[in-house]
Amino acid sequence: MAKMRLAARAHLGKNPDMKQFNIQYTDYIDQCTYSRGSIMNWIKIATIDQLDEDESLALEIQGKQLALHRTDGDFFVSDNVCTHQYALLSDGFLEDGCIECPLHQAKFDLRTGKAQCAPASVDIQVYPVKTEGQDILVSL
Repeated sequence: MAKMRLAARAHLGKNPDMKQFNIQYTDYIDQCTYSRGSIMNWIKIATIDQLDEDESLALEIQGKQLALHRTDGDFFVSDNVCTHQYALLSDGFLEDGCIECPLHQAKFDLRTGKAQCAPASVDIQVYPVKTEGQDILVSL
């Protein structure tokens, strides 16, 4: 912890004698950030032709209940279970970039997972999605 404080002081210019330590510390941070960013493990979950516009598909991947959504030309992956009460979001309605729960009409933003209205107050998890050719991939 003391080394981190010294590195922070050197970074702020309060201790010019610590420049070399600061470079090493900064390199360490860059390595950690880079290694975290490169750990993304992409899993093929579907193909583009499996989903029509404004449609959702229930999936179970690595023991997680997920939903793949297609709306406004984009694909999104979220948890499939509403955080308010047990209902499958893949049975819900897609509108304005949100998925609406079929049970009590709670809405969640597909880009952020944020609960948009009552009765839901807890956000859902959303996951990074990309396409490669006809394949749809998710990183968990």
